[in-house]
Amino acid sequence: MKRDATGKFVSNWNSETKHRVSLSLTNTAWQSLDQEAQKRGISRSEIIERFARTLEGEQSLDCEKNGAEAQINSLQEQILENITDAFVAFDRDWRYTYVNQAAAQILHKTPEELLGKHVWNEVFPELIGRIAYRELHRAVAQQVPVSWEEFEEPIQCWLEANAYPSPAGVAIYFRDVSDRKQAEAERERLLHELEIERARFEAVLRQMPAGVMIADAASNKLVLANEQTKQIVGYGYEQLLEIEDYAPLIPSEIFHLDGQLYSPHEYPLVRSLKTGEVVTNEEIEIHRNDGSRIFINLNSAPILDNQGQIVAAVAIFQDVSEQQAALRERQRVEQALRESESRLRGLLEANLIGIIIGDFQGNILEVNDAWLATLGYTREEVLSPEVNFLEITPPEFRHLDEQAMAQMKQVGRHAPFEKEYIRKDGRRVPVLIGTAYLGGPNNLGVGFLIDLTERKRLESELQQREQQFKMVAENAPDIISRIDAEFRHLYVSPSIELATGIPSEQFLGKTDAELGMPEEIYGVWYDSWRQVFATGSEQTIEFKFPTSYGIRWYQSRIVPEFAPDGSVETVLGITRDVTDYKQVEQALRESEERLRLALTAAQMVVWDMDLQSNRVVCSANALDVWGL
Repeated sequence: MKRDATGKFVSNWNSETKHRVSLSLTNTAWQSLDQEAQKRGISRSEIIERFARTLEGEQSLDCEKNGAEAQINSLQEQILENITDAFVAFDRDWRYTYVNQAAAQILHKTPEELLGKHVWNEVFPELIGRIAYRELHRAVAQQVPVSWEEFEEPIQCWLEANAYPSPAGVAIYFRDVSDRKQAEAERERLLHELEIERARFEAVLRQMPAGVMIADAASNKLVLANEQTKQIVGYGYEQLLEIEDYAPLIPSEIFHLDGQLYSPHEYPLVRSLKTGEVVTNEEIEIHRNDGSRIFINLNSAPILDNQGQIVAAVAIFQDVSEQQAALRERQRVEQALRESESRLRGLLEANLIGIIIGDFQGNILEVNDAWLATLGYTREEVLSPEVNFLEITPPEFRHLDEQAMAQMKQVGRHAPFEKEYIRKDGRRVPVLIGTAYLGGPNNLGVGFLIDLTERKRLESELQQREQQFKMVAENAPDIISRIDAEFRHLYVSPSIELATGIPSEQFLGKTDAELGMPEEIYGVWYDSWRQVFATGSEQTIEFKFPTSYGIRWYQSRIVPEFAPDGSVETVLGITRDVTDYKQVEQALRESEERLRLALTAAQMVVWDMDLQSNRVVCSANALDVWGL
């Protein structure tokens, strides 16, 4: 059953003459057609059928034709006015023939202001040469549909347009897409900013001094390993594999600090990715295949989405080998410091020497009993503010304290020096001072004190003896000299000049060979000195020496001088001119010989009797004379 042109149902459909009508509609027009059909309670096909029936008949009456045309025009106008797209139509001369309300609203002009107007010359001359102008002319010239998007300056909005040409002109559907364009622009801006941020983030990650690794939860694959990671681990990570697959590829082994080897599922990044564990400051030891070892400190955490699901995990780690070495060094230093403090404590308590700990202002923090005994104070007195080790130094020595403190600040210690302290009883005590800088915020130092009282007494006695020795030696006619183990003269009395013609001061530090003595003479001396140094026994020698006033005989007594360890340190020579003695001895021998000859010639007997012992001594010829 079909409807006729008036809408009534007819049953002779097959016998009626039919006409095929083609109508092109946009999606929006089609939606409007659908809305009209629903409003009338009929189908879209019936709306179109009714429209088609109105066109039936070139044989119809003119009034019926006009009514049908009017109905079609009304239907088309309703459709065009109800669609949301803007619609305009131009004739072949580019004059507006139709403008719907949507178009008028976008163009900011009423249909009455546009209908019959030339679009290029009268309405929008500024569009000549732009995209809309070119595309519309192409559509008309080529009779092809065209579409474009363009920002139209006259109406300050973006338009999306579709144009359909016909022999009578061209129809254009367009819509304001400014919001979409703005959204697209905003989206592009956000995407651009996101890309910039992503690039920056990736650049930061890649240039970070710490190693960074990111793994994806969905694929269980590593998606990023920065350059520092490659340097620390020693592997390039060119292939993005599942995390566990790297274990046989990495040229190193990863250990816990207790020496246990990590299994792949124990890696902190894996634990964060699989279980959501947050790993903080886990220390790992890496043994590289080249034999080197490094320590790393690692933190890892999961990355969650808005629903709290794990989407990725990140691990950040640093090479702390230097810090580990520094820690071990610090522990070593601390241990050494504890041992040093123990030794210092032992030294303090041993009281072998005086020890004081104080600051650069002279405040005393600690002393031992030996220091107290030297200065005569009690411990309570020196630990109170009343005693300052700078103030108990006599004024003439304070500049030495200042120099010592300046030297300590520069090199940590100062050269030992002698000074005096003022004891509690007012007496002065000579001391030897040495100090080491301990540092710290209070600028502490530890000082060592040796009481020089006894040494000074011995030095004074020695000096007195030296003076006495020099007084005797320099006024004695004998030649007195002191010789070291290299046979150099340490001291020679002035009387040497009388024998040699060389002043005594020229002998000091020189050997006899260097002084030009005859070798046949100093050779005898050297042999004797060498024997005394070797045996420690005294020697006496006699020798002749050519002086400025002739050959003289000398007798030298060579005495060893011993060092504290019992070795011979120097020898002392006492040399005396015995020429006169030698001459008297020679004259006596000659006189005795003459007497012996005279007695022999006179046949006289000489005898001598010791009255105490009754011992008789007689001449050689007495026995012959007496017949004995």
